[in-house]
Amino acid sequence: MDPSLRSRAEQIARKLIASGDDVSDSRLRAACASDEALVDAVRQILQEFNETNTGTIVSSTFAIGPSDGSLPIAPEGQEIPGYTIRSLLGRGGFGSVWLATQHHPVKRDVAVKLVHAERLTGGYLDRFRLEVDLLARLNHPNIATLFDAGVTKAGLPYFVMEYVANASRIGQYCDDRQLPLGDRVRLLLDVLGAVSYLHSNAVVHRDLSSNNVLVVDVGGKPTPKVIDFGLAKLLESPEAHGQTQGGMGTPGFASPEQWFREPITTRSDVYSLGALLHALVAGSAPQIPKPGTKQEAVSRILREKGLAERAERLRTTPESLLRVVRGDLDWILSKALAIEPDLRYQTVSEFAEDLSRFLRNETVRARPQSLAYSARKFQQRNRNRVIAAAIVVPLL
Repeated sequence: MDPSLRSRAEQIARKLIASGDDVSDSRLRAACASDEALVDAVRQILQEFNETNTGTIVSSTFAIGPSDGSLPIAPEGQEIPGYTIRSLLGRGGFGSVWLATQHHPVKRDVAVKLVHAERLTGGYLDRFRLEVDLLARLNHPNIATLFDAGVTKAGLPYFVMEYVANASRIGQYCDDRQLPLGDRVRLLLDVLGAVSYLHSNAVVHRDLSSNNVLVVDVGGKPTPKVIDFGLAKLLESPEAHGQTQGGMGTPGFASPEQWFREPITTRSDVYSLGALLHALVAGSAPQIPKPGTKQEAVSRILREKGLAERAERLRTTPESLLRVVRGDLDWILSKALAIEPDLRYQTVSEFAEDLSRFLRNETVRARPQSLAYSARKFQQRNRNRVIAAAIVVPLL
């Protein structure tokens, strides 16, 4: 399911569940304004909700509970000295995340991640300990901060992280506010800065997706936060160079080498960041092309799938959106999403530099250079000077 559709469907499903009434077909269709794709998506989420034991809606990362706050409280034995666990934020196959209050050294809301009791085995515990070790070495404004770690009275390992309140997934945040393309690219550049920082600390994330980048307003400025390091690996770790079971990442955002169980490098994160840019522009993650073919241009996807709706989401006209996307952005995405890692940007910094050049209307390195292309970019950057020169020259 495409992330944008999933996000809309989850919002509707929360409201239907919170009402406490049975969800009839007519009520479901009314809530979805008879949008068949949305009806099917909400129906799927409601089925997932009914199949869980926790009363939560399962998403691709963690579960999302009903909006009325009627979430289960922490089971007995999960007390943590210095913290009061309040309610469930989410649950995945490996662990659960709880909203809690930290009392010392400061009083604040935090997120506590606990390992499921049935996952107290060597492999899962090693992964959990690695996640704690990775987070402990990181300190970046666009990465959720680790505060504490330990073991509960019941013997369950836990760690305590910054709670990102009132946050939205990056795609939902951009669409809800109808952010123009330039603002979306600038927001993504903050994410690229965080991932570049990860790589400088020998960490590869391996699960960068629209679900794992939250955005919160801080002082009136949108601030992205990279979360969920459950699949992250140290580059010097043997596991970073070969896939292990359960390390596939999020469909649509995971790199081809992750799916084909090939060696993983930082260029795998470059692909995922390219997929995230694709989702911010087109509203969905890209499809991995068939062997021997190239990634489909995002401008072509826009022409074929809901151009008018995407243009409205980006606060522009269909013609303007296509004009801006066609060309440089197509080339940038083609390079970031190359099937062969050697053909991608070799570093996140290279990717970020090309996006910055795109914003400045300069020649991008992803595009084959030509004299005509360079001249056109010069004219676009210096439009007023070119016009003035055209007026002055005949007067000489």
